[in-house]
Amino acid sequence: MRGFIKVDDTCQEIVLPANAYLVDASFGSKWTCERGFEASGDQCAAIAVPANAYLNGSGYGQPWTCERGFFEQAGLCEAVAIPVNAYFDDAVYGNGWKCERGYAASDETCKVIGVPQNAHLSRSGNGWECNKNFQKSKGLCVLKN
Repeated sequence: MRGFIKVDDTCQEIVLPANAYLVDASFGSKWTCERGFEASGDQCAAIAVPANAYLNGSGYGQPWTCERGFFEQAGLCEAVAIPVNAYFDDAVYGNGWKCERGYAASDETCKVIGVPQNAHLSRSGNGWECNKNFQKSKGLCVLKN
């Protein structure tokens, strides 16, 4: 019957730890922990969710995720420090921000891009290209020969 497990020729009651519930499984544990708890031996321990984070539904890896505008560092969710002339960027890599068009990242700041004569901002906006009929030479745009 549900709530029991066959052991040799007998049925033994499944002992549920606090914050657990029965599951139908053909192998492994016959119980699982409620949301917000994780198995620790034969008990269900509360998941410590840091400030500025929330529980996620992932069955593997970190059981919590930092809120938008925060990134995980040493088990905590730290705020992304966005410099002047930058905006928040939630890509899984990088520092959490990108420079606005016309600016380029330099350490932890965004510096204005110096566009030389006969040049224009590149399509990305974070660099420059020479105008038509000009070519790059030693940081300048010179007329093609």
